[in-house]
Amino acid sequence: MLRKLNSTLPADNGKFKTALCVIKELLEHHPFHDEEENLFPQIKEAFTEEELNDMGKHLDEYKEKLTAK
Repeated sequence: MLRKLNSTLPADNGKFKTALCVIKELLEHHPFHDEEENLFPQIKEAFTEEELNDMGKHLDEYKEKLTAK
């Protein structure tokens, strides 16, 4: 959905607004608390602190690369 939004120009007013509405709905109904309560503790058990820090650095680099475009 984010790729679709990224490829939609704000000038395409209808498509852009529709894509934003869909993303808003997805985020509002996403169960973040499930991730925080279930997934994150499992990840902390599965990886060392060093591995988690390394993954975080890779994610930050990837995010910078995506936002630079």
